[in-house]
Amino acid sequence: MRIKVCDGAPGCGTFFRDGGDGVALILGTLDQPPPARSATVADALAWYKETKGDAVTSVYATPEAARDALRTRLHDPNARTTLALRDSFSGWERSGATARGGKPLFVEVGDVRVHQIFFDDHILPDDAHIVDARAAEDPARALPIGAVLHRHLWRAEPLKSIQDPNYFIDAVDAADRDWRAACDRRRTLAVALANADVKVFDSVQLDKINAPFEKPPAYVPHRQTFYVQNASPVATFDVHDEIDDATAG
Repeated sequence: MRIKVCDGAPGCGTFFRDGGDGVALILGTLDQPPPARSATVADALAWYKETKGDAVTSVYATPEAARDALRTRLHDPNARTTLALRDSFSGWERSGATARGGKPLFVEVGDVRVHQIFFDDHILPDDAHIVDARAAEDPARALPIGAVLHRHLWRAEPLKSIQDPNYFIDAVDAADRDWRAACDRRRTLAVALANADVKVFDSVQLDKINAPFEKPPAYVPHRQTFYVQNASPVATFDVHDEIDDATAG
């Protein structure tokens, strides 16, 4: 499971983001193109071809191709592969420092054999912020933070991880329990729908059915949940915090 990080090593690579929906995965190098060659995915790939040549082992120029490459390398239990992938910080900045241009995570929503967990201290309680979580079966579809937080995305707290040696172990356990519960709910719903005797009800019948539930539990939007309202909306270490040169001493 060791990682070899050098030009030509297939176990390392980098994402490239163009500031929008463009995603490319380049394996074999951690280097990234300069700003002048970073306007589009095509510009970046041309730069890699000119400067890196054979050092680049593989290029996947679309979100779908990048997803398939990661599936092949990471989802096969027999592959035993570890990848070191650099994020596209310049692409994230071009997106306005939003999740849309963040670190890609292709979530296998429909595959119960794979549980992906992304730790990052810049994930915010009501905004993925720096992680671009997308549905693997449809990479054009972004997943809302409420569907992935504490299940596939975990806001890492550096200070807590220093104090508690079991911090990440407990986080993985909690995320796994949440994910398994969500899988069970989807399975139960699918079975219920498959076995349902579909009927058409009129308004009078519906009133009788709903009579015992005069005050059904109110739906609570993610941003109004206890966790979001009581958690800090600021990352622990913000890359945009700068020290004034005049007062830095």
